[in-house]
Amino acid sequence: MKNRNRRTVFLGLCATLTFVWAAIYQFDVPAQELAWLLAYCVAGVLLIALLAALGVGLVLASRYLWRRISREPQSDSASAE
Repeated sequence: MKNRNRRTVFLGLCATLTFVWAAIYQFDVPAQELAWLLAYCVAGVLLIALLAALGVGLVLASRYLWRRISREPQSDSASAE
């Protein structure tokens, strides 16, 4: 399974490099503009990953607190009713 993942990453990288080459040399897109687009894409992916990590942290923290609250013994007033 590892070789399959490596092959997929390799083929994706080759396709990306081919598209970049074609944009620069075949369609006369400035290389600096493509570099800025790459920087924006990387920043966007990192932002999404950060938001996902914060979401996971909130879910784990809420589960921890919920379990902690549910394990606490009931007070005397609650058991008297």
